[in-house]
Amino acid sequence: MNKEKQLVILTTMMVIPFAVCAANGPWYVDKNDPNASDLNPGTEALPFKTIQGAMDNSARGWGDFVYVKPGYYDEGGAFAGGITNRVYSNKRVNLVATGGPSRTFIVGAGDWAHDPVNGLGPAAVRCFMSEDTTETPSMITGFTFMGGATTDTALGNWGAAAFNNNSKNGAATLRLVDCVISNCTATSYFARRATLVRCLISENRSLGGAGTRDCGMLDCVIVNNKGGTGIPPISGGMTCNCTIAENDPNGSDGGEHFNTIFSAVSGADVWTGSPSFTACVRTSDDGGFHIASPLLHDFRLLTGSSAIGIGDANHRAKIVSDASLLAEDYLHGPVAETGAINAGAVQTVMRPAAAGLFFHSGAVRVSIDGRIPVRMRSYVFPESWPTQYQVRIVSGEPFGIERF
Repeated sequence: MNKEKQLVILTTMMVIPFAVCAANGPWYVDKNDPNASDLNPGTEALPFKTIQGAMDNSARGWGDFVYVKPGYYDEGGAFAGGITNRVYSNKRVNLVATGGPSRTFIVGAGDWAHDPVNGLGPAAVRCFMSEDTTETPSMITGFTFMGGATTDTALGNWGAAAFNNNSKNGAATLRLVDCVISNCTATSYFARRATLVRCLISENRSLGGAGTRDCGMLDCVIVNNKGGTGIPPISGGMTCNCTIAENDPNGSDGGEHFNTIFSAVSGADVWTGSPSFTACVRTSDDGGFHIASPLLHDFRLLTGSSAIGIGDANHRAKIVSDASLLAEDYLHGPVAETGAINAGAVQTVMRPAAAGLFFHSGAVRVSIDGRIPVRMRSYVFPESWPTQYQVRIVSGEPFGIERF
C-alpha cells in the first residue's frame, strides 16, 4: 500500500469517531457569555445563547445532557400546543441548571396588551413544553419557571410553567427535580402531566382551574397559590410527602394522597372529586398549625404536630423508583427507606419560642419579609423571641398583628 492510500485511511478513521462523540454532547448554554450564539456548536467554550437553540440543535441525540449556566432566559422559543413556549423539546433531554433555581430562570411572558389584568392571550409565552413519546422521562433539574402565561382560549390554555403533551404515558415522561414554579398565570393549571420531586410551587394563579393536573409529586411544597373560585390547587394525580398549605382555596380535586399535609388557618380545605387519603393530615381533622410558617417558606414541622411519625416510607415509591430521589426530602435531609416517617415535605421538627404571630390583613394587601399572602390570615412560629419581621402595607387598611 502506498503512502497516499495510508494517509487517506488514517484520516477517515480519525474523523468518524470525532463525529460520533460530538453528536452525544454534552451541550452548553450560557446567555451571559459574550461569545454565546445559537449558531455556535454548543461546546462549553462556544455555548448556545438560548435554551431553545440547544433544543433545535440537529446534532442533539435522545437523552443528551444540556447544561445551562446561570442566567435569566427570556429569549428564544418555539410555537407548539397552541402557544409560544420559551423552551420546547420533542425528544428526551436531560436539562440541568448548573447554578440551581436561585440563579437560573426560564422566563415566560404575559400578553398584557390583550389582557392588562391577567396577561392571558394569544401572545402569551409558556415556560416549557415537552412532546417526547418515549417511556424514559426527560429530566429538568434545578430551574425556576417564572412569569409564564397561557392563552385565554381552549387552545394553549394549559400549563403556564410546564406542560407535557404526551397523553399516552402521562406524568412518567416529564420529570422536574429541585425546581421552582412561581409567578405564573394560567387559564387552567400551572403544570400538567409531570412528575415533580422536591419542587416549590408558590405565588401562582389559575383563573379557571386547579394549579396542577394529573401530576405525581414527591416532597413538594404547594403554598400561597390562588385558584379559580372554589377550585383547590391539586387536580387528579398523586402526592406523597407533600406540604399543601395556605392556598386560596386549599385542598384537592380528586387524586390519591399519601403522607401529605393539608394545612389552612384561613378557612377550611376544599374537597371535590372524591380524593383518597392515606397517612395524611387535614385541617378539618387536625387543625391548621403543622409547619413553622408557610408564608415565610419555613416548612419544618412544629413539635406536637400530628404529622410526626404517621407516614409510611413504602408509599414514596409510588411516585418514583430512583433510590437517589427517594433518599432525601425537600430540604435534602435524609428520609428513612422503610418504616414510619413524618408526613409532609420536610422531615425536620423545630421547637418554636413560646409565642406565635398572626398577621390579619382583611382587605389590605401587605408584604411580610417581602412575601404577600393570598389569604386574609397568615402566621409564623419564630424559633427565638424577641424577633423582627418587616411588614409593609401595599394597599388598603387596616392591618393587625396578634400574638398567640
